[in-house]
Amino acid sequence: MAYSRTPKTIEKVKTLLDEMIECDIDLEWHSDNPKKVAYHIWQAIKFAVKSGKPEYKKYVILGSKYKIGVTSDSVTAKLKSQAVVNGTVIRDTNDVIEVIGCAIGLKLKNMIFPDIKELSTRDEKILSNWCIDNNYEYNQTPRGLQLNG
Repeated sequence: MAYSRTPKTIEKVKTLLDEMIECDIDLEWHSDNPKKVAYHIWQAIKFAVKSGKPEYKKYVILGSKYKIGVTSDSVTAKLKSQAVVNGTVIRDTNDVIEVIGCAIGLKLKNMIFPDIKELSTRDEKILSNWCIDNNYEYNQTPRGLQLNG
C-alpha cells in the first residue's frame, strides 16, 4: 500500500507527532486499533519527507528518532538510540539512591534520568552532598534529572 499524499495524513496524528517532537523518551499510546494508528504515524512521517513542505519539516526527523511498533492494545514509539548528545539516558530509576548507584556502577560522566522529574528537599540534600564528594553536578531539566561529572 502506498503512502497517502495529502496533508490530511499529518492532521490525523498531528498531536502524536507533536508529542514525539517534544519528547526524548519512549512513548506509548493505548488504542482500540493500534496497527491502524501506527500505520497513520508511519504514513505521516513519510508524507513529511516526500512533501518537502516547510510546515512539515519538523516531522522529517521522527523517522530517524523513533521506531514505531504495536502491542495488542497500544502503539509504541521507542527511541532508536538511548545515547543522546547531552548524556546517556538511564530509565527505570525511582529515587536518588538508584541515581547514585547508577553513577557509581556505570562510571559515566553524563547521565539523564527521565523518570526523576523532581526531588524532595531530603533527596536534593543527599544528591548535593554526594555530587560535592564525587565531583559531579546535577540539574533538573524538562527531560529529567541530569548528572554531569
